[in-house]
Amino acid sequence: MTTFAGLVLSLTAALGGRNVAAFDRWWMVVPYLGGLAALVSAAALGARVLLPKETETLAMAYLDRFPNWSEILKPPETVQGETMAGLIEAVAKERSINRLKAHDVRRAFLFLLGGLALVLIEGVTLVVVEVAR
Repeated sequence: MTTFAGLVLSLTAALGGRNVAAFDRWWMVVPYLGGLAALVSAAALGARVLLPKETETLAMAYLDRFPNWSEILKPPETVQGETMAGLIEAVAKERSINRLKAHDVRRAFLFLLGGLALVLIEGVTLVVVEVAR
């Protein structure tokens, strides 16, 4: 999605700017700038989703305790319970991060659709004005 939004953004900025400048009407500039803003937002949100994030796992300090006698002598149920609690906490944090990423993907898609709609409106307007000349 980010690549597509970036491609449409670059084409719109390069070609649309020239076309809109040729007609010099405020009502032609509005969909052009709105489309650019929506496409920039879609590309930025898409890139934000793709940024690498550190995954949640058991802490290394916790894992380093395992070879110690204090951990070896603990009842297995205690060690298993502590480990399970740590894993559940890590999964919960990962789900939260994934939920935020999914929300950003939905917003980026809506911005992309909005930007494409505004670019379409701009194109139709340019065609109508050109034909009316």
